[in-house]
Amino acid sequence: GLRINTAILCWDCEAELLQTDVTDPKYELFVKKLKHIWPQVPSLQSLAAELK
Repeated sequence: GLRINTAILCWDCEAELLQTDVTDPKYELFVKKLKHIWPQVPSLQSLAAELK
């Protein structure tokens, strides 16, 4: 499976995600669910601004 932060996406779900076309309504559902578990990573621009 795919580990994202502390969540694990099972092999079957990972395969379904990878095979889903971006025009498929299921794709938007995958995106919404992944946004909940994806860690909030600061952008490179915000990191550069903090270093100045």
